[in-house]
Amino acid sequence: MSGKVEDKTGTPIEEGDTVFTKIRGGKREGVADKIALNEEDAKREQVKNPPKVLFKDQHGHDVAHNPETLEVVNRWTSLIVDGAATAPYEYVRQNTNANSPITSVTSNDIRCNAGGLDSGATTSTADVVAGATVGFALDQAIFHPGPINVYLSKAPSTAASYDGSGDWFKISELGATISTSAITWPASNIAEYTFEIPSSTPPGEYLLRIEHIALHSASTADGAQFYISCAQLKISGSGEGSAGPTIKLPGGYSATDPGILIGIYWPIPTSYTIPGPEVWSG
Repeated sequence: MSGKVEDKTGTPIEEGDTVFTKIRGGKREGVADKIALNEEDAKREQVKNPPKVLFKDQHGHDVAHNPETLEVVNRWTSLIVDGAATAPYEYVRQNTNANSPITSVTSNDIRCNAGGLDSGATTSTADVVAGATVGFALDQAIFHPGPINVYLSKAPSTAASYDGSGDWFKISELGATISTSAITWPASNIAEYTFEIPSSTPPGEYLLRIEHIALHSASTADGAQFYISCAQLKISGSGEGSAGPTIKLPGGYSATDPGILIGIYWPIPTSYTIPGPEVWSG
């Protein structure tokens, strides 16, 4: 009974989307299980006043909300160049799974999200200079706790035709802040993330990959949720650096890595190891 309804910002809600709403004292969140569009749907699902989005919240309660009271969880839709966000999916490869996360680190989808390896030809490539500050903007601020990683991978020819099977090196990360009483995540509630392309990056065309790893359900195998996007860049300059260390994707992560398989609520972690290699700053 999936139908066309929109959240409070006008973003379409589909079955399988992670949605949330603010309530007194916090938020209620879950994966949209069903959408009751009309009275017939509402009668079948035993709810009133459609349309309604039905989901099981984080406490296991079955709830139904008006779509305009909900927000869809974050997607990295836009590249930031020269201090401004470009049009959604102008330079960022379009995925095919809406805002649903990747949960398998052994899938090729871990590179550029589901469908991200097929949309290069319809995505433009942005010109940037090594040493420039760029970034990604989200359609919604980050809700779930977890880190951010950013990688580059040089294409053998054009970024548009590249499948991401080569070497990836990390250029930025944002991990956890830990005290004796809490673990917090600086990425929470941000709507964009900016960073520098290392000035010694060799010229050429690249895939620029960002991921936010949501850890709210990461205490069980494949519970970590990877929200991923890839942008296409043509980097200019005179850089001659040797980027590294590098990883392959898939291959660079294991489902049992301590930064991927982790309970973040209790007991409170005393340390956090962000997944992936060290950052190459050039």
